[in-house]
Amino acid sequence: MDEKDLYKAIGETDDHDLQQSETKQKSKKPFIFIAAAAALAAVAAAFALPMALKKEAPAEEKSKEYGKTYIAAENAVVFPWEYMTEAEKNAVVFLGGDMYVARDCKIDPALLEGPLGECEGKGYDVYAEKEYRAKLAASKIKGVNEKLLIAVKVGEDNVVYRRYEAESPKTWGEFYDKLALDKNLVLGKYAFGEDSYRIDDKWYELTSDAYIKSVLAECKNAPCSVKSVGSPAGGRVTFSVTSGALGVYKKSFEVYDTGFIETNIMEYGFIFDIGKEAAEKIIKYAKEHGTETEREFYYKSVAGIIKEIGKDYVLIDDTVLCKNAADGEVYKVKTDDIRVRRGLEFPKKLSVGDAVMVEYRGTADKNNTVTDPVGLREAAIYDGEAYVQE
Repeated sequence: MDEKDLYKAIGETDDHDLQQSETKQKSKKPFIFIAAAAALAAVAAAFALPMALKKEAPAEEKSKEYGKTYIAAENAVVFPWEYMTEAEKNAVVFLGGDMYVARDCKIDPALLEGPLGECEGKGYDVYAEKEYRAKLAASKIKGVNEKLLIAVKVGEDNVVYRRYEAESPKTWGEFYDKLALDKNLVLGKYAFGEDSYRIDDKWYELTSDAYIKSVLAECKNAPCSVKSVGSPAGGRVTFSVTSGALGVYKKSFEVYDTGFIETNIMEYGFIFDIGKEAAEKIIKYAKEHGTETEREFYYKSVAGIIKEIGKDYVLIDDTVLCKNAADGEVYKVKTDDIRVRRGLEFPKKLSVGDAVMVEYRGTADKNNTVTDPVGLREAAIYDGEAYVQE
């Protein structure tokens, strides 16, 4: 794979993996969504809470739950240069002879430790067949080894970049220390599973993950183990991990009762043999100290028919998805984010009356204004169900 191929590959993918979900609903008909999957060949071993994280109806719509949701395979759309985010335009950067790829996650400047110097950003416009280069400022992330992750100023934001060629760590301690996991590993909501594909419906959260981290801190000699293809066998607890310092959003950290831990926070699926005793301590603690909570989801979403397209917003009416028309609501989504605007204009210009789906990480406030949207796609409505097509 040469640099041009890499630019194309990064432009065609986002940070999803194959996932499937089912939530139970009362007043809305099923909503089915097909989204993008991470597809870089070099990170094929990565996973993101497989079969666990699920599509969510808006947080404010708990009384109108959606039915089944499917998130599958790849998105083949490559956007023209003018529709790319700054991180997409600088898909790769070079610093000190090493190549880094964008994680496309913004990082708080307070998490930066100091400058690493100037790096060169490169991007490729596949339509014009033109390469672009830029001089950018790179920074060290507090406590994190720059041979793994750096922050780069692109546009107005600092974005996390991951070193493209990374050696497997020899031990859990090496991995732990280089990523400052004592501070940067935050164990979020979790669920239990008994095999590689099934995870329980009940989800939990801890008041503090300090005990689990103390157990992990005692396992630094645990070797990085790849004893078999795929994930280890056995029952497990699966934690969701989101970390601004590491540039990860809802990756996974899994502890198996057979004595292994597995995580994809660096995209590659690294497995460490911490031993059955340590693993059982963690699982036992999670079972005894967790408080049942709402299910963890990946992105939240709204879908429906475009009612109005304004200068800097779009209104989406979801009545078509409701069993009862009176349950329909209109959502306002700002179009100042390029990821929303490009969905309205490319590959074709959408109009009032077209069906769309919007993913977002933020909230839908009391006025149904959606915050932090991450993408808009044309959808198709069949018998009260919405599909996003490949």
